[in-house]
Amino acid sequence: MLNNLFGNMRSEAMRLPAAFRFEGTQVEIERDPQTGAVDRMTGVQPA
Repeated sequence: MLNNLFGNMRSEAMRLPAAFRFEGTQVEIERDPQTGAVDRMTGVQPA
């Protein structure tokens, strides 16, 4: 799926379709240090 990015000088974001929504109010992400790709995204509840 191709998606558009938007943001300003300090941050970047993208809108996710409803089928890709996460539970909670925050998302934890990890980046693969070798490829730079986003490796894992997990919906989390704040502590």
